Amino acid sequence: MLNNYKYSVMKRALLVLFAVCISFSGFSQTAASYIFAQTSTTYTALSGATVLHTFWDDASTGGIPIGFTFKYCGVNYTEVGMNCNGWLQFGSASPSGSTSPLSSGTNRVSGMGADLYYNGPGSPQNISRMTIGSAPNRIFVMQWQNACRYATSSTGPMNFQIRLHETTNMVEIVYGNNSSSSTSTFTYQVGIVGATGTDFNNRTTTSNWSSTTAGTFNSATCSRNNSITPSNGLTFRWTPPPVITSTPTSLAFGSVTTSTNSAAQIISLNGINLNPVSGSVTVTAPANFQVSNNGTTWVSSYNISYTSGAFTATSVYVRFNPTASIAYSGNVAITGGGIVSTYNIPVTGTGAAACTGTPTAGTATASPTAAGSSTPVTLNLTGTTVSGGLTFQWQSSADGSTGWSNISGATTMMHVMSGVTATLFYRCIVTCSSSTFSSTSSSVSVIFFAPSSCTPTFNYACSSYPMNTSIASLVGATGSITDPSTTCTSNYVDLTAS
Repeated sequence: MLNNYKYSVMKRALLVLFAVCISFSGFSQTAASYIFAQTSTTYTALSGATVLHTFWDDASTGGIPIGFTFKYCGVNYTEVGMNCNGWLQFGSASPSGSTSPLSSGTNRVSGMGADLYYNGPGSPQNISRMTIGSAPNRIFVMQWQNACRYATSSTGPMNFQIRLHETTNMVEIVYGNNSSSSTSTFTYQVGIVGATGTDFNNRTTTSNWSSTTAGTFNSATCSRNNSITPSNGLTFRWTPPPVITSTPTSLAFGSVTTSTNSAAQIISLNGINLNPVSGSVTVTAPANFQVSNNGTTWVSSYNISYTSGAFTATSVYVRFNPTASIAYSGNVAITGGGIVSTYNIPVTGTGAAACTGTPTAGTATASPTAAGSSTPVTLNLTGTTVSGGLTFQWQSSADGSTGWSNISGATTMMHVMSGVTATLFYRCIVTCSSSTFSSTSSSVSVIFFAPSSCTPTFNYACSSYPMNTSIASLVGATGSITDPSTTCTSNYVDLTAS
């Protein structure tokens, strides 16, 4: 009985740690989300490139410097590995040989994934690499020259390049002379794959390389023979989608006296992979709200300029100016930069008569209640007096009863912290400006978890009692987890939900 209890408690700890692991995972893009485009360019063979392989078959090379930092699926890389069979892999490792790279590995780009060989018609028969151009628009190029299918010279020549673009983080495959005298049809894997085998973005055709379609399986291929082959200059491009993010993701102004302006709240706005590389995004406030780039000059809309396809931690100031004693809601809208749809930041507030007497502070809440140093935590109040002219001051304490101190800048009903470094209690003092009377909310604790490991281990006494526990309430996900099975058939008390 006691061992089963310990087992159940350990399962609760496992779930909590899993939730913490989720909270520490940042936004990462997927290969499937990359935008595919096809065009025709001029194929230009490299001159003065570093030759990696000459007489080659199934060889690999690792630790190849890109020459700049390239972000792929949200991860920064400075090196790649390559395999002679028509593909490269992100990271420093020398990849193991494969003739089906997209269906057998991860974080790869395949230009002509198949069993390639050096002995195609033409000279030289090399695989080489080079970084061309100047910052911030350099291009890393991996080039295959005059290849063919293994021991089948008539399938050549195959000339193609895999290109990685600085700043835009675009992946490009450019085809050169790919004529063939072979009437036999062979297949090739073409495209990209992300951190898992199910995250892919590839092309397929059986008749025309200029009219490929998206593959529905990671094993999809493009057929090639003497009449079906990529034209000289055919170019496939995969571009990471433009993304806007913000902290916080919403603003609540609470009650504000009608015909007055609220205190300003700040949104930290970020944009990556924006298109064009140099341009602007537009910030637009809904009715009865205003925005500002400096907290001084207030407007209904303004532009944020950017270069290099990105901007980081740009402050957007927002204030609320109700004209009636009603509830207001809307979205601060971000448009432009090539984003597919408007990025909306919900904002709410209530117009109210000026407060009198002693306000009700209400109940303090925190979301999430367990966090790390880089996990945003939102403090808020419920059950607070609905009236204008209220001021707020959040405080923290180590034990929840003594040593309360004001948190600098935490002077709004909803306050977002960028993270926590210790387990603390939080409360808010609510003051009516006209009466100067105050009240204090209940307190709420936020537990600090250091992100030292996301691979939890635990002991258990019964090795096979099945327990399905929804994790939705813990991490906002759906589904269930199943513990290891056990032979326990009696005297078992499931205290996971206790």
